[in-house]
Amino acid sequence: MDKDLLFTDVLLPDGNGIKLAETLQKQTLGLPVLLFSDSEDPAIESRCNEIGLNFIRKPFGIKKILDIVNESIIAS
Repeated sequence: MDKDLLFTDVLLPDGNGIKLAETLQKQTLGLPVLLFSDSEDPAIESRCNEIGLNFIRKPFGIKKILDIVNESIIAS
């Protein structure tokens, strides 16, 4: 079964990945989201956790990203 997933950086050139995720989740109920960033700012991960968005810090390996993608899709 195919399943959509939003996988985006928190820091975008023309916006904010968290706001993008919130907007798309309103349009597509149950859309799983996985945000990533290489920022060391703990507020980013904290904000993602507060609103229930999955977050991973860069750099990440293929095994870790696949595990988190699977968890994100299963949880939705």
